[in-house]
Order: sequence, then structure tokens, then C-alpha cells
Amino acid sequence: MRCLRLKERAAMIAAGTARNTTTMPTTLELVQIDNEVGVMLPEALLARLKLEAGDPVFLVETPQGMHLTPYDPDFASKVDAAREIMRRRRDTLRGLPD
Repeated sequence: MRCLRLKERAAMIAAGTARNTTTMPTTLELVQIDNEVGVMLPEALLARLKLEAGDPVFLVETPQGMHLTPYDPDFASKVDAAREIMRRRRDTLRGLPD
């Protein structure tokens, strides 16, 4: 059930329809970090996304533009595939020892 909620939440975020989202743009600053460039995220945005330093984030390109999300968009499709396999192989899985 949790995976389904994550999938739905990720889809809502990608679509821009998640609760507590705003259509107001947030300006992000690019900073030089050694030989790479990083993005500075405001504390309020980190709190809203429930992120901390070092957490992975995903930049998803959609027809509406780019969306930053803490949810892996590919994970939902993998969970759906696993559920389908478990549904089709239900009897085999029931026969496995605990």
C-alpha cells in the first residue's frame, strides 16, 4: 500500500497537482563546488520535500517542464511489475516456505 501511495504522490508531484504545492516559482542558485556545479536549495524547500544533505533527488522532464522530486519515477513501474508477477504466480509463491 505504501508503494502505491508513493507512486500516486510522485505522479501528483510530476503533474503539479500535489497538495501543498505552489505554482510560485522558486529561484535556485547554482554554485561551484570543486570541479562540479551544485544547486542551493532553500531550507523551506528542503523541509517541504523532507530532504537532508546527501539525499537523492530526481529531475524529471515532462511536457510542462522540469520537476524536482525526491521520488524515483522508475521505482513505481518496478513495483507494478512485481505486483503483476506476484498476482500471476500467487499459487507458486504460497508454496514457498516462510
